[in-house]
Amino acid sequence: MTNDERLAIIEKSSKQVSRGIFFSTIIIVASFLPVFLLTGQEGKLFHPLAYTKTFILLIDAVLAVTLAPVLLSFFMKGKFKTEEQNPINRGRTAVRAAYQLVPDVAQNHHRHQPGAAGREHSAAAEPGHRVYAAAR
Repeated sequence: MTNDERLAIIEKSSKQVSRGIFFSTIIIVASFLPVFLLTGQEGKLFHPLAYTKTFILLIDAVLAVTLAPVLLSFFMKGKFKTEEQNPINRGRTAVRAAYQLVPDVAQNHHRHQPGAAGREHSAAAEPGHRVYAAAR
């Protein structure tokens, strides 16, 4: 992999992630805006916290968009692995398969689920159903 290809991958991934980081930080800052409306003892107690946290989060939003891609280009050296080769993704794929097994088993064995009797009774109450005919 050439240096230009590596930088293109870093640039693409930084663009993909930085927007989410920036807007999530702005949302957190917006959640602190009501603290600035506090007056009296509460205002004196919480205004320094709100100012400090807002300042730090705004700096974080700027650094996430500007400094993080530059640092990635310096520290992300070597050969990049594909998603299939990455051991973290392989473990995540196994966990996803295990979680998918639960709804599949539940769908295939729906008669053994709680509440399945309610579905059978509602079907049995329909005219033409064999249980309905036997009950008459």
